[in-house]
Amino acid sequence: MKGKTKLREVFRLKFEHHLSERKIAQSCNISRSTVKDYLARLSVSELTWPLPESINEHTLEQQLFPVKPSSNKQAQPDWSQIHQALRHPGMTLMRLWQEYKTCHPDGYQYSWFSDQYRSWKNQVGVVMQQNHIAGDKLFIGYAGQTMIVVDQYTGEVRQTQILSPHWELPSTPILKPPGANRFRTESAHMYVPLTTLEAPPAHWFPII
Repeated sequence: MKGKTKLREVFRLKFEHHLSERKIAQSCNISRSTVKDYLARLSVSELTWPLPESINEHTLEQQLFPVKPSSNKQAQPDWSQIHQALRHPGMTLMRLWQEYKTCHPDGYQYSWFSDQYRSWKNQVGVVMQQNHIAGDKLFIGYAGQTMIVVDQYTGEVRQTQILSPHWELPSTPILKPPGANRFRTESAHMYVPLTTLEAPPAHWFPII
């Protein structure tokens, strides 16, 4: 006899022959802890020995080892928190997914995670529509990160910020080298490639 098919034999040896758990384990070639588990399950069930004749091995196993209903409901990320976390410099969706998987090992995979976040963002995102006059405004985007720049003549190594000027379409990101043309806002110095503009815009808007 193998596995749970020994249930009835364990009960017979216990209640009819009054054998100890150790001897039952030896007779059925199972561990003593398994014998103890079988007897404990019987004691908390609605069954008693002798078992009803209508109960076969399969029914007996089902009553003593009920299958717990599986839950396919995986942990749902808090997309609003994910969205706020992405505002932090250096934070990426991949990193947030890795943190999510650390807390929920059975959670969703990255492809689902990223698709659902973008879907959530499209549904709840608030978009303000503005009409722009060509050349009227220049928007300055701040990347929030710095990068190393090495002077090709002196070898001096410096940290510089990355800014991105925007007209109607994003342009090429620029660096903020010392001595570059700049204008001052209340919050920071913003550097723009004035030499690349045919005419300066009427308004400047730092994107915070």
